[in-house]
Amino acid sequence: MGAAVSFILAGGAMQAVSAYQQSEAAERAAKINASRVAQESAQQQLDLHERMKKIAGQNRTIIAKSGVRSEGSPNSVLAANELKTLRQQRRIQRRAEIERTQFRNQARAARYAGGMGVASSLISTTGRSLLARDNPLAASFMGIS
Repeated sequence: MGAAVSFILAGGAMQAVSAYQQSEAAERAAKINASRVAQESAQQQLDLHERMKKIAGQNRTIIAKSGVRSEGSPNSVLAANELKTLRQQRRIQRRAEIERTQFRNQARAARYAGGMGVASSLISTTGRSLLARDNPLAASFMGIS
């Protein structure tokens, strides 16, 4: 029966290692995704800024060529466009922060699940091995002879 207990313990240890490795992989993936979201958000904000800067320059050129003075309505339009740009930029930032928070939460959950998997595996393995060692009848029900 000593060999049977050894096999039970080895199997439990393998399950614990597997649970730990799975949680580590899930945590790494979530952290990578959070980083990717941050990079994409920064790029989107940069693209938006460049696009709006180009449009503002074109608008100033059109206003200057038309001979219209830049006070009043043209300035209001330019200011309104800048305000819209700022709002879009904030929406991009908020959306990215929400996604990053979700990925961070996934990473924490993966780490917690891994710890629970390791603990569960070790506890059940210990219980099975003690049962097999101390009770020949229980060992026969578990298929250990």
